[in-house]
Amino acid sequence: MTILNYRKCLIWCLNARLMFIVAILLGSAHSASGKTLVQYDPTDAQLSSNSLAPSFVDPGIMAGTLSEVGFGVFSNTNVLPVGFIGTSPVIELNRYVTFTITSSDGAAIRFDKLLYDKRSYFNHGARNASIRSSLDSFASDIDVISVDPSGDQSLSFNLGSLAPIAGPVTFRIYFYNAAGADDWDDLASTASSRNGLRVSGTLVNARLSSIDAVENSNADQRRNRRQGQARKAFQGRVRVFGQAG
Repeated sequence: MTILNYRKCLIWCLNARLMFIVAILLGSAHSASGKTLVQYDPTDAQLSSNSLAPSFVDPGIMAGTLSEVGFGVFSNTNVLPVGFIGTSPVIELNRYVTFTITSSDGAAIRFDKLLYDKRSYFNHGARNASIRSSLDSFASDIDVISVDPSGDQSLSFNLGSLAPIAGPVTFRIYFYNAAGADDWDDLASTASSRNGLRVSGTLVNARLSSIDAVENSNADQRRNRRQGQARKAFQGRVRVFGQAG
């Protein structure tokens, strides 16, 4: 192989590697959602003063229990009671639903969204909800959404503004601006035709590790091809020398 051809091959390989990495990263950025990292599904009898263990946790994730602060104590079946909701038009920082999540191996988590399937009963549920995190000591909203004060609704909080997080993070969900002081925003379970609370995202280091594995495999293949070409060239020179003798 001439020096010129070798340079062309090297440039092609570098461009292919770069395109491969960019394609995967862009695919991650533009995907509709990451995989489910944790789910809380309050089936059977529930008491709001009890903590709720996760029903599903991704193998790369550790998640604590889901608990409530500042709400009344109520019981129900196949929903986690969350109420009464306050009527204040501004966020009430002493009333929230909370849980903590982290990766199990130190990998960074790129969060996508949090889905909360709520149920209200008397058209007096919250009209606003927001989510905050321990990353800034719960000082600012990550996302604020409008809520239907009546019936069932799947609430979607966008977590995409958060940078990848390598350590534990605690989230708090706030419900406020209720249409009346006598209703709930219960977390509805799969046993009541909903899906509870789900957090989606991706493990960043796991993705980068998979890229590295593919790149290493490609490097091995290129090295094997170069060694095979060198052997053929050497054998050709041996035949030429043998004929000349």
